[in-house]
Amino acid sequence: MADTIHVDLGRPMPLFPFPDFVLLPHERLPLHVFEPRYRQMVATCIADESRMFAVATFDLDRARGMTPGEPVPLRPAVCVGRITEHAPMPDGRCHLVLHGLCRARIVRIHEPDGRRLYRTADCVAIDPSEGEEPDERGRRAVERLRRRMRRILGRRRFDTVRQIGPLREWLRSEDVPARILPEVIGFALVHDTERKYRLLSCPGLTERALLVEDEVAGLDRLIAVTGEQRPETWPKGMSWN
Repeated sequence: MADTIHVDLGRPMPLFPFPDFVLLPHERLPLHVFEPRYRQMVATCIADESRMFAVATFDLDRARGMTPGEPVPLRPAVCVGRITEHAPMPDGRCHLVLHGLCRARIVRIHEPDGRRLYRTADCVAIDPSEGEEPDERGRRAVERLRRRMRRILGRRRFDTVRQIGPLREWLRSEDVPARILPEVIGFALVHDTERKYRLLSCPGLTERALLVEDEVAGLDRLIAVTGEQRPETWPKGMSWN
């Protein structure tokens, strides 16, 4: 999808912030929009042919000690997405699906101005080459990732992991472009907010591939350890889960 859709970062991007969620490129996010400010934002985006806004994450460390009423600080890395499904309701609420397109970094935030109820931001691309074919270094890193993920995720102990079936199919398919493979693995298996944010803020394909490789290797070790539990070894009769 990101191959054919132009993301215009030359104008302020509407912001939809979450306290504890990170959207990655190529990930699909279902949303139920009910707050007046975001209902206004979605209506504006729908009227705009781009249908785009950016998903941001609260900076909770900076938010500690804030004065009540101050705008909650946001972390700089965001994911620009496009509304692909929109189901309005009679009372102004709506259901929508946002498809992540690309990484961006906030350089300036524009607070609500009275008529506009939501925040917008001037943004720049984190990885200007994100929509292009990877260079040789990036291709090698992703092919290494593909080979290692086929080996690790093919193990029987992953059979009970949610989304493992489609992920194994993606890994077997050579049709999945190399540059999106780290994202596919990332949003399927990396659910910790801090780790997903690290993946979002990574500026290069090689770095993202290495990060995902380390994350999945750690998950493999964790599943291996928990799989060795036996009732007789649980502390006070309880498992580690």
